[in-house]
Amino acid sequence: MKRENPLFFLFKKLSWPVGLIVAAITISSLGSLSGLLVPLFTGRIVDKFSVSHINWNLIALFGGIFVINALLSGLGLYLLSKIGEKIIYAIRSVLWEHIIQLKMPFFDKNESGQLMSRLTDDTKVINEFISQKLPNLLPSIVTLVGSLIMLFILDWKMTLLTFITIPIFVLIMIPLGRIMQKISTSTQSEIANFSGLLGRVLTEMRLVKISNTERLELDNAHKNLNEIYKLGLKQAKITAVVQPISGIVMLLTIAIILGFGAIRNCDWCNHCRYINCNDILCYSIIDAFNQSFNVSYRL
Repeated sequence: MKRENPLFFLFKKLSWPVGLIVAAITISSLGSLSGLLVPLFTGRIVDKFSVSHINWNLIALFGGIFVINALLSGLGLYLLSKIGEKIIYAIRSVLWEHIIQLKMPFFDKNESGQLMSRLTDDTKVINEFISQKLPNLLPSIVTLVGSLIMLFILDWKMTLLTFITIPIFVLIMIPLGRIMQKISTSTQSEIANFSGLLGRVLTEMRLVKISNTERLELDNAHKNLNEIYKLGLKQAKITAVVQPISGIVMLLTIAIILGFGAIRNCDWCNHCRYINCNDILCYSIIDAFNQSFNVSYRL
């Protein structure tokens, strides 16, 4: 039987601010949708640009979209972050209420430092996930779906070709995300063990001095720190792989757009407009995949 994710188990016990969540989701979605209009207006400005006759109305509309996008995105991010802080407050309250009611055998088996680490360090990780990672997930999904739809509107044949790069990206990112999830869980466990060791040694320092076991406690601490160091290096290696892959996929997508456009011998002005719009939208797609990857391994 598959074990339930502890984070989801905690979420089920919380009272969610439904009205605030709906408002935040709506505003964030509108911000993402307004951002998708930028490539289209960029293409129109390129098509209609003339030094002798500048269309100030179109430029003003373009600037207005930028301002609206910035305001909606900022407000949506604030609301989502506020939701995150409310949830973290509730999680800490629920955990502390649960721990304080446990029987003494539990405290005999678990060191106080470990419990403190779970209440402070682990909730910091959850706070980072809810306040920073999760707020980017919904706008990323909206951007991803909207970008794909707009790419089809611009040129469906070229869009189908650019889809060649998406399965490659997904097939590489899914196993990497699973590895990152395991590393993140192991890192939190090692940090909890290290905190437990520190708490035990510091509270029993007189006994450590009397029994002359300073070297033993130092060796135990170095062992924990070495494990944390190795896990950090593994995470850094995966991150170092993910970033170049994203760049390669982006360059491959641009190369496909340029090559296919040249083969079709389409009008150069229209081709420039398609390249400009497609490049911006493809960048949005890759960025959305990166945001989703960051959230998935945190889960």
